Amino acid sequence: MGNKNKSLKIYEGDIQITKENSKEWEKKLEYTEIITGYVDIRENAKANFPNLKQSGSVDIQENAKANFPKLEAVRLCIYPRE
Repeated sequence: MGNKNKSLKIYEGDIQITKENSKEWEKKLEYTEIITGYVDIRENAKANFPNLKQSGSVDIQENAKANFPKLEAVRLCIYPRE
């Protein structure tokens, strides 16, 4: 699922970012402006998508770090420690 062409600015699908795969996703989505599905940033993961402007939703788990400086509209869920 999803496109693999870095020159495209739309990624179709959902992504789950973990501490182990965050660098891979950052490289894969470096030029992406729109993610049609959700972005799930798991515990202790980091996500840096400087060109992302739109996503279906973004879920940020405990101790995760996210940097989306161009994000304009999204449904955001932040999960605190219990």
